Amino acid sequence: MRPVDSFSTLGFTRDPLYSFMKKYSSFELASLIMHEQTHATLFVKGQAQFNEELATFVGEEGAFAWLRDAQGVDSPAYRAALNEIADSETFVALLRDLAGTLDREYRAPLSREEKLARKREIIAAFRQSFESGNGKRFRTETYRAMDAPRVNNAYLALFSLYSDDVPLIRSYCEKVCGGDPRRLLVDARAFARRGDVKAQMRRALGAS
Repeated sequence: MRPVDSFSTLGFTRDPLYSFMKKYSSFELASLIMHEQTHATLFVKGQAQFNEELATFVGEEGAFAWLRDAQGVDSPAYRAALNEIADSETFVALLRDLAGTLDREYRAPLSREEKLARKREIIAAFRQSFESGNGKRFRTETYRAMDAPRVNNAYLALFSLYSDDVPLIRSYCEKVCGGDPRRLLVDARAFARRGDVKAQMRRALGAS
């Protein structure tokens, strides 16, 4: 269990912005609002991971577009946003690699006790490597000063939920929708009426 900063009621109520959000950067706040508004715009029942990945993509792309128009690509806020996203992607990639390593151990022909022992060893090595490499790995002080996360399977699954197929959605938006997120939402709504949205995106990309 962990706290969340925000939530969406899918448009049934006016979802709040809280006073603690004043400390967010312009990019973080814009991305947050657009993420939650994406849920209120399109929510596909039974496809929770797609919903979060879509909202992550639209939130980040929308926030970049807003910053670009409002302050320009040479503004400190825009450059800071680029660094924030670069560090976030680096962090998620590290967690994805860790999840892959653990998954291979879980599938290995070992006893439960041996798997649990290997899990402890792998996570301990990850935490040590994480803290020793932060200065070289990340651009922003937020991530450089970050303690190694207290990782377990649920923690890794949470990041997987929000990020695994964001590259698929980005590719579909760029190659099929001409980079227009509004067209992306129209297509996703049409796909949702026919079943698995991501499977249909993959087929469309394969045919393009």
